[in-house]
Amino acid sequence: MSDIAFPCPVCGVSLSFRLAHSRRKTAKPFVMIVCPVDGRHMRGFIGDRQFVSSVVSKLESKPE
Repeated sequence: MSDIAFPCPVCGVSLSFRLAHSRRKTAKPFVMIVCPVDGRHMRGFIGDRQFVSSVVSKLESKPE
């Protein structure tokens, strides 16, 4: 992913991106977009399998 910051539409703080999974038995992976100040401002989920797998592979290959 790039270093582009996406501001929260309510407070203007850069949104956080996290890995998440569904509550069901399948535990489908998602990329969650959330406001770090207050999750009620903005919360969204990206469930496209190809995109989520590319994000996971990039995170796994990234040195700490």
